[in-house]
Amino acid sequence: MSDDLVVIFVLFGVETERYLVPMGFAELGNGSGRNVALIAADRFLFMGEDGDIQDVDIVLLPDSDLTNESEQSRSLRRYIDLKHRILIAYHSGSKHKKQQERVLSGVFGEKLASAVYVHSNVGSVYDLLLEIAQCKDSQDKRLYQNALGRLVALFPYTLELDARLELLHLCLTPEGAALIISDELPDRIPLGVRQKISELTKIETDGRTIGEMIRELADPDADPFDESEGGYIKRLEAIRNALLESSPAAESPESLSNLQDSTDLSEG
Repeated sequence: MSDDLVVIFVLFGVETERYLVPMGFAELGNGSGRNVALIAADRFLFMGEDGDIQDVDIVLLPDSDLTNESEQSRSLRRYIDLKHRILIAYHSGSKHKKQQERVLSGVFGEKLASAVYVHSNVGSVYDLLLEIAQCKDSQDKRLYQNALGRLVALFPYTLELDARLELLHLCLTPEGAALIISDELPDRIPLGVRQKISELTKIETDGRTIGEMIRELADPDADPFDESEGGYIKRLEAIRNALLESSPAAESPESLSNLQDSTDLSEG
């Protein structure tokens, strides 16, 4: 199960039926009363069919005017505590777009991490939904996870960036650095981010791992405001630079800028 929930607004038409029909969702929003479609690695169901899916990765909603008390809103609320981030793909030409944005912002609050605006019958989201539709009959979980990962990557916010920012913020104090070294990260940090932080500590730069560099900050007597050569601030800057240099090529320039500017290290 992914830490993310991807919510996609779709229209039913000649092009979108190419994935909705193989998924078994031909009736989605088509006057049938079936207005919430759920996708997980091994199941494609309408909400309420054969029990609700707890490990859902993708929710398809018909493009329509939402309200706080609509079936769609009530259905989505049950996933708030199960997911770290909510990612929304709005239909770019929808006349309901502003209302959908307002309602979903209220439903998901701070967990609404990112949104994109897409065409219903062309583009990367459409292409990936076609791939995911093939997984219903083939039960190819590897193909499904690959397509799901690429779908999540389309949103301008990534697990990779989240982990790097969290690691850097923890290192602002010796106590935070010690939590990384002892692998006792706060419960508020989602499992996926914690696992990624652990991976980041193993990255090697100039003959040392980032974990070894963090260990130097974990001294309880260290002064996090020490700007001298070899002091806390300089060591923290070295960790930030190592994170920047090791960022995946797929990371956008905007993401790298966010990492670089996420905190003023001189202020601890």
